[in-house]
Amino acid sequence: MDDIRLRQVLTKLEVSAIQGTLVRAGLYLAGFELLRSDVVSRTKDFFLAGFDERGLTYSPEYEKVRALDADIYVASAKWLVTVGAVTAAQTEELVQIRRHRNEIAHELPKLLVDPAFHLSPALLERCRYFVDLLGRFWGGVEADTSPDFADGEIDYESIKSGSSLLMDLIWAAVHEPVN
Repeated sequence: MDDIRLRQVLTKLEVSAIQGTLVRAGLYLAGFELLRSDVVSRTKDFFLAGFDERGLTYSPEYEKVRALDADIYVASAKWLVTVGAVTAAQTEELVQIRRHRNEIAHELPKLLVDPAFHLSPALLERCRYFVDLLGRFWGGVEADTSPDFADGEIDYESIKSGSSLLMDLIWAAVHEPVN
C-alpha cells in the first residue's frame, strides 16, 4: 500500500470519521426506507380492498402491478410510471438509489476503510426529491378521494407528507457536523 492510500485509510479510521460515516450511513438507510415505503407500501395500500378472516385483502388489480417485474420495488416503480407519478427514466434513478442503499447496508466495513468508497450525497438528494415528489402524489390521491376535500381548493404543489418532513430533517442532519 502506498503512503497516500495508507494515509487515506488511517484518516477514515479516525474515531470522529467513523462516527460521521456511521451517522450518515444510518441517515441514508433511514431515508431510503421512507422512499421504499412510498414506492412499495403506498402502492400496495392503494389496492387495499378490505379485510376478511385471512386478514387484509387486495384488489385483483394489484396482481397486475406485481406482474410488472419479479422485484416488487421495481414493479411498484413501473406502476407509478403508468399513473404519471414518475417517469420511466426516474425508475432507473430509484433503482440506483436502492443499489447504493444496499452497498451501504451490506458493505459497511468497506465504507469505513476504503478511501474510494463514499456515501453519495447526490443520491441522497435524489432520494429526498423522490420522497417529496411521491409524498405530493400520494397526498393528492388522498385529497382527491376524500370527501373532506370535496368542496375546497387543493394546492397540490404545497402538499408535504410526514415522510417528506422527516426526510428534510434527515437531509439537515447529514449536513450537520458530527461531534
